[in-house]
Amino acid sequence: MPRDKLCGGALSVRAINYLGFPVPRSLVDAEAYGVRIHMQGSVVEAAQREPIAVLVTRSRFDEFLIEKARECGARIKSLYQNLA
Repeated sequence: MPRDKLCGGALSVRAINYLGFPVPRSLVDAEAYGVRIHMQGSVVEAAQREPIAVLVTRSRFDEFLIEKARECGARIKSLYQNLA
């Protein structure tokens, strides 16, 4: 941690609500208001007036989560420490 994550940094509003604390605006790169899915020659779209997700840079978001864990008393240990 932190690390780049190839599947992206989309966080659904539902997932954010599970955190129990807000994601700082400074970490939000963009907001998503809908989706477009392409599959086997078909396209399906859906949109809403309110954001359904935010996009973050995973390495910055992971650093934020690590700091929140430290604030709660967690000790952070890298998985790679045991490999050296």
